[in-house]
Amino acid sequence: MGNHPFSIVEEVKFRDIIAKGFPKRKCIYRKTLMHKISTTAINMRDSLKNKLTSTSVKYVCVTTDGWSVYKRSYIGMTVHWFNYTTLLRESAVLACKRIKGRHTYDVITKMICKVFCEYGITNKVTRVVTDNGSNFVKAFRVFGSEMKTAAEVWLDQIEHENDNSDDSDGDEDAEDGIEVIELDSILNNTDDQDIAYSLPPHHRCASHTLNLVATKDSENALSNVLYKKQARSTFGKMQVLWNKQDRSSQVADEIHDSLNKYIQIPNMTRWNSTFRAVQCLKDQLKKDEEKVLKICDVANIPRFDKKDRNFMTDYCIVMEPLVKALDILQGDKSVCMGYLLPTINWLSKQLEELSLTGGCCKALAAACAQGVEKRFKNMKKDSTIILAAVSHPKFKLRWLSGDEKKEANDLLQLEIDATPNFDINDGISSKLPQGEDEFLFNDEDVEEPYPEIDRFIKAPYTSDLTMLNSMTIVKDIFIKYNTALPSSASVERLFSVAGDICSKKRSRMSDKNFEDTLFCKVNLKTINK
Repeated sequence: MGNHPFSIVEEVKFRDIIAKGFPKRKCIYRKTLMHKISTTAINMRDSLKNKLTSTSVKYVCVTTDGWSVYKRSYIGMTVHWFNYTTLLRESAVLACKRIKGRHTYDVITKMICKVFCEYGITNKVTRVVTDNGSNFVKAFRVFGSEMKTAAEVWLDQIEHENDNSDDSDGDEDAEDGIEVIELDSILNNTDDQDIAYSLPPHHRCASHTLNLVATKDSENALSNVLYKKQARSTFGKMQVLWNKQDRSSQVADEIHDSLNKYIQIPNMTRWNSTFRAVQCLKDQLKKDEEKVLKICDVANIPRFDKKDRNFMTDYCIVMEPLVKALDILQGDKSVCMGYLLPTINWLSKQLEELSLTGGCCKALAAACAQGVEKRFKNMKKDSTIILAAVSHPKFKLRWLSGDEKKEANDLLQLEIDATPNFDINDGISSKLPQGEDEFLFNDEDVEEPYPEIDRFIKAPYTSDLTMLNSMTIVKDIFIKYNTALPSSASVERLFSVAGDICSKKRSRMSDKNFEDTLFCKVNLKTINK
């Protein structure tokens, strides 16, 4: 848990400390330690498999991404689900397996399917969340499926039954066209390329998509001459100051001595850091402008003037809604798919309002608003994502307006009509009996078929999900569509822990020891609950 080298148990000083603290005990050797870690990982995988395949876990979501360190490449996978009783989010690491060779879409598909089969969750995965990498996108475009609502599945079944009934008369004639296939040629073919792989529905990471809005779509604002001129001037000065602090110890010391802190420098792989860096410099100029101007003189760069300060202020005002949206969607404890569309709707309204106000950055707000609309256009039309938000007690219908509310309400009602009310423990439907047994029930005792939707819509807005325990059908719909996460940030956090384990001094660790150690470290609290 402390990311120490495994060989520490064989160091003399360590063994002396153990001998003093536990004189009657013998300290284990490295070989024994690795055997214990391997055995623990095996037991924890079995426990995780038993938990995921149990009836208490009906749906799961998986996040996956690629990661490279010290000339090695890995694919990481995390799994997330709701506890059916407490409605609390639970998470665990599935795997962090080594990838050798090219990271093509078919290789990724094989590894994902292999992990799903290992844990027996192939039929439970509602969505797999990845970034917008071309290899992942192609893997799900070729082998993936679409997530459908219960109503859509029901309509497909009716259509399929009608097609079969229409074709029943031509069965005798169809026998004449039977094609004979040599069975030996199939059995003797061991090429993996001919195996029919199937992946669950895919969801592109919302955080990564918003990151593209902030980095790529925002560049469209440069078509505005005034914005382009001021942006290049201000960002040019800031970039020189950031580079000076990073490369010159003299400038770095001057900054720390003057401000009692270093100026935040952006990280190119995380757009949030650019906003934080601009905000940091803006706050320092507001707090003590003279000290910052003195630093500019020492660094031999042009001073920041009033136009630069106004640009920084306007830039932070425009980009702050994007940062808030990113922070919300990157959560994995209280956040679920239902947060996506309400957050995006709120963000679009904020950017549209900012694009109509004055200031040198209104062109930036308009460019970002267009980017959000373009990149989330398909998600806004996805009925499963709409149901995720509508079935969430915190949002329901209030994030919609006009005719959208009626359409979403009808969609939820249709989903309730098509969803059987199953008990998670015994799988027995709790709907009222139909047909021959109807005479056993008096008309006075029979309730409305689905009174839940009225009680759910009229109930107060709340983040407390336990209120769904009194609404079995809505609860099942909520879990089905909200098990998925809007972002793949959780697998990024997995790689942060992995980077601490596979450090420069431990880069020779075998792939098996690395995966076992990472699995035990991250899953220790989850599996022992």
